[in-house]
Amino acid sequence: MPKLKVVEFQTVSYCNSDCLICPWSQLKKHATLKYMDEKTWSNLLF
Repeated sequence: MPKLKVVEFQTVSYCNSDCLICPWSQLKKHATLKYMDEKTWSNLLF
């Protein structure tokens, strides 16, 4: 298994872009706007 070079965290479950490669246009029909809570964010920081 190759080593990870990049990790991305999504802190908000919303995007107003309409990128062709992104599945958000289909996902937003089933998702609600949510924010990552501060405790989770703190746990992600190394």
